[in-house]
Amino acid sequence: RLLYENEVRPYGEVPDVDKDTDTVKLRVDLPYATTFYGSFVTSRVENTYTDNSYDMDVYFARLTTSFINGVTLSGHFRYYDLNNDDVDVRLEKIANNPSGGDPYPGHPVSDFDYERRSNMDRQVTEAGLDFSWRFAKGYNLRGGYTFKEIDRDNLHWKKYFDPSMKDERFLEDETTEIHDFKIALNARPFETLTGRVSYEYEYRDDPFENHNGICLKDLDGISGAPYYEIFRNAYRGEDASNVPTDTHKVKLNATWAPSGKYSMNVNFQYTYQENDDSDWENNTYIAGINFWLSPVNNLYVTLGYNYERNEYETRLCYDFFAG
Repeated sequence: RLLYENEVRPYGEVPDVDKDTDTVKLRVDLPYATTFYGSFVTSRVENTYTDNSYDMDVYFARLTTSFINGVTLSGHFRYYDLNNDDVDVRLEKIANNPSGGDPYPGHPVSDFDYERRSNMDRQVTEAGLDFSWRFAKGYNLRGGYTFKEIDRDNLHWKKYFDPSMKDERFLEDETTEIHDFKIALNARPFETLTGRVSYEYEYRDDPFENHNGICLKDLDGISGAPYYEIFRNAYRGEDASNVPTDTHKVKLNATWAPSGKYSMNVNFQYTYQENDDSDWENNTYIAGINFWLSPVNNLYVTLGYNYERNEYETRLCYDFFAG
């Protein structure tokens, strides 16, 4: 209502935007089967209704080499800076009625005007190393490690213009570090049978969270209303996030193709996720089997079945008022 100036707007309206992008690419072929690739992209996106805009600059470089027989190494680096406009929110009288009373004694509505900091603002740095090793005929081992750092500079998500008001903490001024390890084995033991097994582990230190956004550690109360504080971020003490700190993922896949007219594929995936800060965990199981056959030329029949099971456990905190 406030953002649309008390006018009626359709639900789910998608604003028109203008986007400008400039790209520069470079490729250099070096000795010893080595290739260097680099690029720079700068873009600007503007919301034509609100005039809100964001700018992004992306730098990328990759070096790939196969100077060892059967082994390929690839290293990459990426950095991008995303800058989005903040928004000034000016509150109106109750029901946009100038005769309406103040929402809080001693504080006119204008005291609650604030600057909404953008959660899109961030600087992201990423570097990684991948390898591929064909150690035997029909067998290939792949793996890699990627490090990513996400720096967000919005210590407060709501900055009140009145210095007497307590700003509401949403994100601590910290960086998120992501460590991703992965390894996979591709195998073709027979002409008619291929398979792949892979494992990936990802660890996130200080993921995107609502720090101090839910629940009170102590119900100390204010003027006979002990639960009023729950409605102010400044008094809350627990974290909330749907982003895991630890993720384990295992995948299995096999295809049997005895002829050019028939094949069968089976697959399985297990994912375990948890977040110690928010005290939740998730188990996901996915399995499937698919058949493909071509009884006659230009006629193809596909039949498949997929199963998915999700087990999610979390602690529930909710707001209530008893003052």
